[in-house]
Amino acid sequence: MKRIAICIVISLFIASATYSQGNYFYDITITGKQGSPLSGVKVWLKEKNSGLTIIRYSNYAGKVTFDIPPGHWSVNLEGLPDYDEIELKDKEKGGRSLTLSYDKEKIEDETRIISLRPSVIFSEIYQDKIKVRMPASDSCIVNVKLYDLGKKPVKKASVNLVGIDYALMYKGKTNSLGIATFYVPKGVRYAIDVDDIENFGFTQKLNYSGVQTVSLEYQPTYITETNINDTIRQDLQKPIRPTTARTLAEIYVMDIYGELMADENVFLQKIKTNEVYIAKTDKSGVATFLIPRGDKYLLHFDYQRDVDVLRLTHIQGLNSVQYQIKYIPDPKLQYPENFIPKPDELFLRGFDNFITKQFPDPKEEKAGFFLNWGNNKVNERSKEAVLEIGFTTTADKTFINNKVDVNLVFVIDKSGSMAGYDRIESLKESMIKFIDKLAPHDHVSIIVFNEDAYLVMPLQEKGDGKNLKFIINELEAGGYTNIYKGMVMGYEELLKHFDENKINKLILLTDGYGETEPAIVIDKSKEYNAMGLGLSAIGVGEDYNYALLSLLAEESNGLMTHAGESGEIYSAFEKQLSSLIYPIGRDAKLEIVYNKKVEFDQLYGFPVKVKENNKAVIEIGDLYMGMNKIALAHFVLNKPDKTIEDNPVEFIFTWFDIEKQEYVEIRQQAKLEWEEKTEDIKAIVDNQQKKHYAIAIMNQSIKVMAEAFAAEDVQGAKNALQRASEQVKDIYRKADDEDVQKLIDKMEDYAISIDNYIRNKTKK
Repeated sequence: MKRIAICIVISLFIASATYSQGNYFYDITITGKQGSPLSGVKVWLKEKNSGLTIIRYSNYAGKVTFDIPPGHWSVNLEGLPDYDEIELKDKEKGGRSLTLSYDKEKIEDETRIISLRPSVIFSEIYQDKIKVRMPASDSCIVNVKLYDLGKKPVKKASVNLVGIDYALMYKGKTNSLGIATFYVPKGVRYAIDVDDIENFGFTQKLNYSGVQTVSLEYQPTYITETNINDTIRQDLQKPIRPTTARTLAEIYVMDIYGELMADENVFLQKIKTNEVYIAKTDKSGVATFLIPRGDKYLLHFDYQRDVDVLRLTHIQGLNSVQYQIKYIPDPKLQYPENFIPKPDELFLRGFDNFITKQFPDPKEEKAGFFLNWGNNKVNERSKEAVLEIGFTTTADKTFINNKVDVNLVFVIDKSGSMAGYDRIESLKESMIKFIDKLAPHDHVSIIVFNEDAYLVMPLQEKGDGKNLKFIINELEAGGYTNIYKGMVMGYEELLKHFDENKINKLILLTDGYGETEPAIVIDKSKEYNAMGLGLSAIGVGEDYNYALLSLLAEESNGLMTHAGESGEIYSAFEKQLSSLIYPIGRDAKLEIVYNKKVEFDQLYGFPVKVKENNKAVIEIGDLYMGMNKIALAHFVLNKPDKTIEDNPVEFIFTWFDIEKQEYVEIRQQAKLEWEEKTEDIKAIVDNQQKKHYAIAIMNQSIKVMAEAFAAEDVQGAKNALQRASEQVKDIYRKADDEDVQKLIDKMEDYAISIDNYIRNKTKK
């Protein structure tokens, strides 16, 4: 705390009609040692946010007057920087008037001591019992006398005499008369510390051998405090009064309606040290603290952080402050479990949504795959390898001789939420374009649903499409969402007209969540899948139920596409169209045959059906025209050496070619190359691959987190996020990619919610 040896008389006044501007006025009268006015003393105010500075000089009467506009101002005098602080709100009226005795030499000396002190390492000298009556010619005796408000001596108080010039700190205690005596070199001005208060006072600068007595009023603090891990609880006995070192702070806590709140925790966090004082509001809604002055404190509640700042840095003497604060709990702190998604509520955009490169068309067959190591160089320090697997099919329609007839049922969500962001209009436009590409003899049905499901058009030939387009144009959004009813009605319509020589497919388009449990919806869909019916899904918007739709599509070996915005709906339809009327293959699989040197660990992008006996089997599903997909395989390297070049990983890609009516097989090997380098070799060097791999890891960790939290394995959920965070930092040290950063931010939000959940549980 900054303590300056000046005499101050302060008075507060209310601005009157004399002050035409109606602002806040600050008057200072400056006098010399004998009380005579001092003219020409520079005084300036500086606004801390804008840097605006107002400079005045004391007049013949030693007076300086400021008319202060709103802002956060520091008050400065020559030799006294940041002497005072004023924070004014708009239209605040009133003012402050003070008179000070200004000894420039003394002030500059004391300021020098205060500014240099933090950088000095002091030698400590204990002087508890000084018996010398007269000092030697090069020394002097300093008596520091402490008395309380009742003029009684303060006994056993710790007192330090601090000499900057000699880097010496003399330590002592007051006796029964409240006096601490020191034997020190002459010609030095000493700072006086009392208990925990630095620079509480200063001695005179004695240039002769003699005795000096400095009397200081000091009210000790007698309270019991318990400090556990920098959290301080106080046992305050009534009546509670401020002391010299402590300010009495009373915090009145109100709810949003202005009612005082009892039994609420209030936290004051000292900004400099992060120590936290905690108190609970009484029946009157008041939390009481006796806190060290000379600091700023952040005020928090259990479920609201950084509510306000208590500034005690410029309060002098015995002080009490009162604050009235509204407590508006933050739901993320109060109910953090509501901000951790359930497994069936996850929205995760797979890394395949961020593919920017296009694999070339396969040359010999209609489908093919490409292998690309993240880094094909390894050495003895290498522990892992990442392989990009690209799947592609021909985009040349002339290469496809078959066009399969379809029985197609659209199941369309027309609930109220589809009205926003032009979704229903974009849906209509996209469906009409889609319909135009179907053959006249293709069969189409339309079912719409909100809180109920409606068969708008039974399954029938498209024909010229006029009737179908009319029905589509009449669609309007409104109501709630019932996916289950719409899906079942769509399957039943397909079942009535099932034809094993056609593709029998339901396309479900929705942006919302059904009222039925996802597990029930999925189980019901499986029943129809077993009868030969398929389902593909288009999810609309950023908050659609990805988990439900992707599982529905996956279980029926269908396609799942996403339209984040209304403008993306048609491109999602086009993908569905290609998969329907230009199918290339069925039952596509990839076998990975690995070895002990290069051991398969995990695949991102497709589910692994079997992993045993050094073989992993991955189900790819249907192949359709223009497919361009990526998977990422992670391998563990076991004690790598040069023989790793003789242990390639083999890949066998098979599918049933619809046109040939036979299975096709393609084989490839992926081999790592040995390097003699001794430094670390990164598993991935390409930035795009780094991005895909980072997104894959984070998506997987968020999924594991959600499943663990739902199973009440809170620590497991936290660990999943922590591991992913460490991996991503290692892979993608500069996460300057916007998509990667969004996922990092999402993981950090989940981690904070888990920490808040743990803290709330601990409190209970």
